Amino acid sequence: MDAMYGMLSDPESRQMAPFFRLAYVDRPSFEAEVAAMMADPTRMLFSMVASGHFVGACMTFSSELGRELFYWMRRIAWGRGLATEGIVRLLKLDHTRPMYARVVATNDRALAVLRTCGFVEESRALLAPVEGEEPVTELVYVRR
Repeated sequence: MDAMYGMLSDPESRQMAPFFRLAYVDRPSFEAEVAAMMADPTRMLFSMVASGHFVGACMTFSSELGRELFYWMRRIAWGRGLATEGIVRLLKLDHTRPMYARVVATNDRALAVLRTCGFVEESRALLAPVEGEEPVTELVYVRR
């Protein structure tokens, strides 16, 4: 939980997924949110581990798009192929298709991971900025 809390609180990482707003503001709220996610039988939530260390998390869940994939990697794991490996494994467990994923247009690494995993761009939209932030273009990718 320490590693996941640090990962999701990392400002640079949060800029890669500004559309994903977590409800927590402190550690107890974070733990309650993760517990709620894990208790939801419609979600598949997995930790990704490499060399015995937590490097990220991925999950599938139901959203307004349909079935959606979400993943988040610690910066120490960026560029090592671990996100691709984790997503491929998760997609073997969740056979729902189409499967959707959201990504910021400027996040080249995430775009490459999604393409490698068989996702293609379906739509794009300019998201209204949260107070104090710039607007971003969100891409929706789909794997059929």
